[in-house]
Amino acid sequence: MPPRIPLTLPRRLISTTRPISSVLRPQIIGEQPYSSQQPTKPRSATGEFYKTFTRPVAKTILIAIFTYQVLYYAWVKLEQNEIKGEKNAEIAQLEAEVARLEAVRVEEEARKPKNGDAVEVVKKKGWWPF
Repeated sequence: MPPRIPLTLPRRLISTTRPISSVLRPQIIGEQPYSSQQPTKPRSATGEFYKTFTRPVAKTILIAIFTYQVLYYAWVKLEQNEIKGEKNAEIAQLEAEVARLEAVRVEEEARKPKNGDAVEVVKKKGWWPF
């Protein structure tokens, strides 16, 4: 019968303080042994500003654009209603004038002599022969 292989690692391999990746890779000169953190660059002030304030500024801009569009739509709607009211008032005034002129025309037609009535022709006086 073949010898049995344990399915778990022995305790002495688990309790090592160094990670396995640092054991397998060659050590670079000047590097601290057993260091798991890489040296980080200091972040620039500009990068920190944008990282901190990009989302709030973008949200503020979007809200401002949305508010502007809503107010603009409301303003245009009110202006259209005002223009429509002015046009309707002008149409009503013109219709009243047409009705008045129509009444005047009908009155003048009533004053005209009928076909059987004699019409006196007045000759114009002037230096032209006709």
